[in-house]
Amino acid sequence: MSQSNIVRSLESIREATESGYVEPYERILMGHSKLKPWEWAVDDLVLFNVAMISGWRAVGKTSLITTLAFVTAGLLEFDGIKTKRWRRVLISTEDPEQIDRIIYGIKKRHRINHDDIDDRIAVVPARRGTLVDFTRLANQFQHLVHHDGVKDRYPLFIDDTLSANHKMSDENNNAAGADVVDVLKKAFPRWGIWCVHHIAKENRNQKAENQTSRGAGSFEGNTQATYVIARQNPDDKHSDSFMTTTKTRGRLNLEIGCRLRWETEEIEDDYGETVACDYPICDLYLTDSEEREKLVAEYKETQNEPMKSKCIDLLVCHFTQIGKSLPQKDAKQWLRDQGYKASNARLIAMVNEAKRVYEYQVATQGE
Repeated sequence: MSQSNIVRSLESIREATESGYVEPYERILMGHSKLKPWEWAVDDLVLFNVAMISGWRAVGKTSLITTLAFVTAGLLEFDGIKTKRWRRVLISTEDPEQIDRIIYGIKKRHRINHDDIDDRIAVVPARRGTLVDFTRLANQFQHLVHHDGVKDRYPLFIDDTLSANHKMSDENNNAAGADVVDVLKKAFPRWGIWCVHHIAKENRNQKAENQTSRGAGSFEGNTQATYVIARQNPDDKHSDSFMTTTKTRGRLNLEIGCRLRWETEEIEDDYGETVACDYPICDLYLTDSEEREKLVAEYKETQNEPMKSKCIDLLVCHFTQIGKSLPQKDAKQWLRDQGYKASNARLIAMVNEAKRVYEYQVATQGE
């Protein structure tokens, strides 16, 4: 810390002391009782704490997160994705119309009573607020806390997105990033908080587990868990999304996959005309990194099929022109000389197939 910063800090302490206000520290007694069990937003998958959820644009962040909010609220469950003890959810969103379409799809797909949705899910439009604004918001929705017969169940607040909900002069400034998360912690004490943010551009082509949120590192550093939402196959924009844990002060868990499809419904607009209206349907399922790697490999295999067939045909034609098949090493080099790039194993497979086809043609010639 520079000398000027030290001086300012000492002056702040002196002024606070002279004014009679010094916020006291609360001592926490340790080791005097039994271990406390984890609190879950989604059982055994997502802890009930302060978390950062980041993802690239158009990967289905809001659809996946909103569907998880319904799981947290006890309104929805999927195989292995559920909660024993529900809690209400407050969502501050940059796009209320998008949330409305997602909720419409959930309601229609799973036949959820609208009164139950109104009771357990609250949605407000994002506004770039201060600590005072968020404290007012928390107080306005304090009724979302409910008693389950044993203790109070505090709600989950979803901040979607950080850039839409907070005034930040420079999101790359670590002090400013820490302040944003601190504001939420102070405004929503004992609530769970999901901060939704975008992925840094330079991380886009990295594996999901190595990706980080855009801006200051303190965004993630000041939270207890971080998650990333990405495509299961980065090369296929139509592939399913998934959410993976990149940091947690609990245990690393399975990944949550999201299969998104769009339905179309004809409705009447304000002018009495019939128009087509789309809404998303989001189904969640458990997955893991091994399953994702298989999907990526299968996709690449299908994408490479046309090239594989072309290479085999070209090699068979070359064998026919020279009147013989080449040794494996020479045939692989010939394909490379034609500009075809592939792994050694893949080239061997193509050469062997070309030899088989050529030898069959030679054997059956004249029949």
